[in-house]
Amino acid sequence: MEPVAPIKNLHFKNDEKKRTLAIMWNANCDVLKEDITYRLVITELTRNKVTRTELLPTRNVSLSHVFENVPVGGRYNICVYSNVPDAAQTCALTRGPVIPPPDNVVAWLSPNGHVMLSWRHPHDTPTIAPDHKYEVLISSKEIPADTLHPSEPDIMVLTALFSPLLTHAPPASQLYVAVRCITADGYVSDLSQVHTLTMEGIEPDAEPTTMGAVWWGATSACIAAILLGAALVHLAMRHRRLARSFLRFTSATPRYDSRRGQATLGDHDDDDVPAIHGFSDDEPLVIA
Repeated sequence: MEPVAPIKNLHFKNDEKKRTLAIMWNANCDVLKEDITYRLVITELTRNKVTRTELLPTRNVSLSHVFENVPVGGRYNICVYSNVPDAAQTCALTRGPVIPPPDNVVAWLSPNGHVMLSWRHPHDTPTIAPDHKYEVLISSKEIPADTLHPSEPDIMVLTALFSPLLTHAPPASQLYVAVRCITADGYVSDLSQVHTLTMEGIEPDAEPTTMGAVWWGATSACIAAILLGAALVHLAMRHRRLARSFLRFTSATPRYDSRRGQATLGDHDDDDVPAIHGFSDDEPLVIA
């Protein structure tokens, strides 16, 4: 047996319901003649928090250690080695309960550099608290899928409470956009699908102000013209209907001619429409 030799078969078992993480490994040989003390160095990569643990001496060749209350979204680099000088370390990456990333991400890019994003996140996910937020990453370079701490100067990080989000992006012929969820404790989900937005006819270092103003102005003018035309057509049709209704009303209204002592309907001649004679006190009223 070599005490400084690395341990074997380092693996993990994550229980999301119980929020536990089991670390399991084997000794560097099948039979131990003396007790071995093992040390564990657990580094949480999101918050750069390091935890060191030393176990009791043992001759067991199959070993395990369980951590409880593992935070949702935690990412770990775990190293195990024997407590002897110059012992070789065996390290591996693992994760706690996973935060599901946002989905149904849709992104638009306007000629003046404005970016509109919308997304959906399943709020009924039991592994995430309802007070989470979102981080939007926008870059002129491709965003790596395993990005944890964006440190490159060309990656712009924005925080949003909800979807959608409207923001102004730096001028570029091509932009990469992604969204991820972040908990109140600072743990993040994986990135959503990265969207590539292309601006035709724009150089990376060009200023899009003039083109954007022209584009938005032309669009606004077209929309205003369409609305004005629709309003005029609506008023004209309404005026025409009112005119027809008035004509029908006046043509159907009885008119009384004081000179002739009778009332007529519309513009009909006397021969076509029977006369309606007035009554006088001197004429007897006969009821048949």
